[in-house]
Amino acid sequence: MRDLRRAALLHDIGRAAIPTGVWEKPGPLSIAEWEQVRLHPYHGERILLRAPALAPLAATAGMHHERTDGSGYHRGVAGTAVDAPARFPAAADAFHAMTEPRPHRPALTSTSGAAALAAMPLDRDAVAAVLAAAGQPRPRPPAWPGAPSDREVEVLRLLAAGRSKREIAGRLVLSPATVHTHAVHIYAKAGVLRQGRRVDPGGPCDVGDGARPGRAGAGYRLNGRCGGEGRLRTVGRSTVPS
Repeated sequence: MRDLRRAALLHDIGRAAIPTGVWEKPGPLSIAEWEQVRLHPYHGERILLRAPALAPLAATAGMHHERTDGSGYHRGVAGTAVDAPARFPAAADAFHAMTEPRPHRPALTSTSGAAALAAMPLDRDAVAAVLAAAGQPRPRPPAWPGAPSDREVEVLRLLAAGRSKREIAGRLVLSPATVHTHAVHIYAKAGVLRQGRRVDPGGPCDVGDGARPGRAGAGYRLNGRCGGEGRLRTVGRSTVPS
């Protein structure tokens, strides 16, 4: 927490490397000027790295303009690649900037700034913490398609990036078994199975449909047909292919 606070205090030190005329320009920035602005987190990171006592703060301070969808700068990283401590200065900096006047625009009200912040691709917990500190109500997070949890979304992103369950476990500080359970829940909520066969949650099966009592296939339709013996197995509360 101490390092996070210090990194937050120093996050914009790289602004000193950009001409004042760029920051105070009342009109739109040119392409070259915008590229200078986008590099100020990089300059700040380099400045902090040159001081041994401040070097541990460099990565957090240097990522305060990164966004969870990869649209930020200067690295353009996304999701869990955004340093966890840096997500809080990112949200705080965005809210602070929007609610202060700039040469090219007036300040937003706290209420308007809170609404704009909640809509940005930022860490939800960081946004909630910043708005709570600003005396604003906690935003209602939009529901993910299929209603996965935030943790399941993190796991899904890493799976889609080709990470193994063991690698995901290390990245998210989980056990491989927990990652597997999250993956099973993701497949069930998405209505798909790992072998490319679809689960149809909209039509329960019964014994007369070919599923035997007590078998995992009961209650699921596989590609429109009820699962039979040996077709499915239960892991936790979800069903996956054998």
